[in-house]
Amino acid sequence: MKLTNTLDEEYQSVQETVQENLKYKINSGVEFLFSLWEREQKKLVRSSSVNQTFFQTMDEHPYLYFEGNLKKDPIKNITPRDITQFSVLSNILQEQTYFEIFGSFLSAVINAHHKSTKTTEEYLLHTSSIDTLLDCIGTYNRAHIRVKGNVGENSGLYMKNGKLTIEGDSSFFLGKHMQGGIIEIFGNTNSAAGEQMYNGTIIIHENAHFESGTNMFGGKLLIMKDAMDVGIAQQGGIIKVDGKVRGEVGRNMQGGKLYLSEPPINYLGEDYSGGKIYVNNKLVMSRWIKYKNKIKELFK
Repeated sequence: MKLTNTLDEEYQSVQETVQENLKYKINSGVEFLFSLWEREQKKLVRSSSVNQTFFQTMDEHPYLYFEGNLKKDPIKNITPRDITQFSVLSNILQEQTYFEIFGSFLSAVINAHHKSTKTTEEYLLHTSSIDTLLDCIGTYNRAHIRVKGNVGENSGLYMKNGKLTIEGDSSFFLGKHMQGGIIEIFGNTNSAAGEQMYNGTIIIHENAHFESGTNMFGGKLLIMKDAMDVGIAQQGGIIKVDGKVRGEVGRNMQGGKLYLSEPPINYLGEDYSGGKIYVNNKLVMSRWIKYKNKIKELFK
């Protein structure tokens, strides 16, 4: 098959061929990636059959497991286009054991390739053909990754640098423990976006559901539409919500800044102890304001 000029056209072309009983003749780079996954999948099956606790302990950091195993492989010989085609064709692997950590494998491959080639080319992943949401896309990321489709939990986990663009929705914990770079998502996020993030920027173009910015230490979390339960136990950093906010806002807040475009519909600043909350750019809660209110109560 002759490759098309753009990755989007190639995606459509490959998808059509996949539906025609996988008659697409893949190139050596994609074959190499399939062989790597087959090798790792067999290792996981053997290890878990010998040691019943192996998978439970490894599952906490599956990315690190794959990263260590891929160090001796010639990842630099493949191209970002190979990784794109591999992501499209990976829907045939969905029934395999341990496919739930396939996202960590993809992240390890991308990071290994980026480290060895220093390429500035964007890595494009297609997830719309995969029924299972891929977790941990962009773990420890330093590259530029674009995902067309929805993603699972922990996308951008421990992200270091670069950019992760998601043209779809995200499950739980987007950007958890994030340390740098930019995550931009054009869909909705589920619970706990930006939880315990230390640095970097997360831009959410749609709605953020439940507990965004919980235990956030630094960085910026920008929500373009509505949110629920924002800034709970926030320690630092900046959260900005352009739409309506429901639920608990700034509960147990200890530091940082929280900007709201309008007053929250429910609770504001319950068990507050630090930080600053602004509504329509007006400071409505800070340690000094809380102190002044206590003084006023004493002299009533």
